[in-house]
Amino acid sequence: MVRDLARKFAQDEVAPKAAEIDRTDEFPRDLYLKMGKLGLLGLLLPEEAGGGAADAVTQGLVQEELARASAMVANAQVTAIEEGLTIWEHASPELSKRYLPGIITGEIIPAFALTEPGAGSDAGGIKTTATRDGDDYVINGSKTFITAGALADVVIVIAVTDPEQGTRGMSAFLVDRGTPGFSSGKAEDLLGVRGLGTSSLHFDNCRVPSSRMIGTEGRGLRMGLTTIDLGRISTAAMAVGIAQAAHEAAFAYARQRHQFGHPIFDFQAIQFTLADMATSIDAGRLLYLHAAQLRDRGHRFVREASQAKLFASDMASKVADDALLMFGGNGYSREYPVERYVRDAKLCQIFEGTNNIQHLVIARELVKEQGG
Repeated sequence: MVRDLARKFAQDEVAPKAAEIDRTDEFPRDLYLKMGKLGLLGLLLPEEAGGGAADAVTQGLVQEELARASAMVANAQVTAIEEGLTIWEHASPELSKRYLPGIITGEIIPAFALTEPGAGSDAGGIKTTATRDGDDYVINGSKTFITAGALADVVIVIAVTDPEQGTRGMSAFLVDRGTPGFSSGKAEDLLGVRGLGTSSLHFDNCRVPSSRMIGTEGRGLRMGLTTIDLGRISTAAMAVGIAQAAHEAAFAYARQRHQFGHPIFDFQAIQFTLADMATSIDAGRLLYLHAAQLRDRGHRFVREASQAKLFASDMASKVADDALLMFGGNGYSREYPVERYVRDAKLCQIFEGTNNIQHLVIARELVKEQGG
């Protein structure tokens, strides 16, 4: 039922605006608020928090449907899901009560600030600091490529609180926009998934009360990486949605485009390409659903989430590229949607941990499973 709700919303309201969002690079606040009204922004939160009490399988299916219409809208939805869940699981009841209602309705846009100019794949290289000063912490440093950074009303910031402890010396803080010393850069002009206000963030003696720490001191990075593990399932689902849209466009085009007196679908090379696309998409879908089921059953799912993200994102990039080639010269034109699918699919290979990092994660998990 939730999947069908998301599909109808995506087809009726998101898809007609997707090309315009990509062209203007403007955040569709009306669609975001509508997702809030439909309950899609608080999907994983429990009922006592005002959420939908759904599971990761449902969230994956929603991501896929939204991404079929617009990868940007899908990414906006999962940003609210991840940050809302982090606040619910780790912040104080007072902070949860203050922020979650607005995040669920879409009136508050959250962001998660981990990546820095010198700390992307190497999350342990974070240099942003939060120094204790009485009852406050003073934050200094910069973050980069923060999804919704230019739009966010509140940001979860990972900063070093104890340099001597390495990765165990990082903590997480909730920082409101408008806090003195906190500023965001201009939105990045990105290749794909445009309109999300991805930007840098800057902290110059930004003072926040100690009550703004979420989780316990020194557990910020672990908390952030746990969020990313869940995010990899959604990224895989988003990639599957993009690939599904590309396949549907290519299939329809192949049946109506004529060459040599026949629809190009009649040529075996085209049939084989479409068959390979469909097979790969189904495989990607099964991988993310498997990882989601493990998570929902309380099992460890780190390797499975990384495998789903790795396979599905590479698959989506290949499927979108093949779809563009099937369109020929028309595929290279912005009059058709496939060039957008090619650009959007690339991001799935980069965020929530690059695909090179996924190989390392999978190998590390295999060692653990073998008792190494």
